[in-house]
Amino acid sequence: MLGRVGLGALSDRYPNQLSGGEQQRVALARALIADTGLILCDEPLSNLDADLRERMRVEISALVREATATSRLRATASGPARRLSRSPGRPRWS
Repeated sequence: MLGRVGLGALSDRYPNQLSGGEQQRVALARALIADTGLILCDEPLSNLDADLRERMRVEISALVREATATSRLRATASGPARRLSRSPGRPRWS
C-alpha cells in the first residue's frame, strides 16, 4: 500500500522523519488498509506541491474507486476538492 501512495522507499522511516505531505499519504494508506468502507479526508491535498497534488488527486480517486468505499473530504480551498469530486470514484466534498 505504501507503494500505491508513493512512499514505498520510505517504509523504514519514523513518522517524525516524514514531511507533512508524506504523513498525509501514510494516513490515506492506513485508512484504506482498515477497509471500513468509509474514508474521511481532512484537507487531503494540502501541504503537497502542485505536481504531487495532481498525482495524488488522481491516485485518491483511483484508490477510493478500487476500495469501493464511500469517501467524504473537507477542504477550505474548493478548487482542488471540486476537481477531486468530479474524478471517477466521485469522493464527496464539503
